[in-house]
Amino acid sequence: KIRQVLPFEIEPTLPFPIEEVVMDFQPVRQADQTDIIACAIRSSDLTCIVDVLKSRDMDPQAVTTGGLPTALCLARFANISPQFIFMDIGRNCCTLFAIVSGQIHLVRTFQINATSSSDHTTDIIIRQLVQFMAAFEAFYDFGFEPSTLCISGEGIDTDIFKQKLESFMRLTVRPVNI
Repeated sequence: KIRQVLPFEIEPTLPFPIEEVVMDFQPVRQADQTDIIACAIRSSDLTCIVDVLKSRDMDPQAVTTGGLPTALCLARFANISPQFIFMDIGRNCCTLFAIVSGQIHLVRTFQINATSSSDHTTDIIIRQLVQFMAAFEAFYDFGFEPSTLCISGEGIDTDIFKQKLESFMRLTVRPVNI
């Protein structure tokens, strides 16, 4: 049923026609109403990614967003805390994952400028993190009070970022490297 209804629900939020996208979803909580994480990508963009992989003799079974495999590993196997955030920072984008009781509940990816100063990039990430926390509260009927922020990636100076984020968000910042 979700697969049938999803295109109609997601279409108003897309910046391009629904006919041009491939989408998938993952249930995160089932109660009276099932909560899902949905992802949509232009078919042409996905084709480009798969073509690059095939040109290198790889036949992908799945293509996932940013740090999803790391987030899933942390959610299922790491003993961090019942509620935490995982942040995957790349050169041009950052992906945030809200994890509650071993399950990913919310994912958000946003652009960052690789040529900006570290302070400017940190400010952008903090602003997006605040919006991310507000979005969680808007989507779910329970509180999200993470005690830890796990960070991974190559897009930022971890030490400077860690200091600024710990003082602003009052979270323990923990670099991870799987």
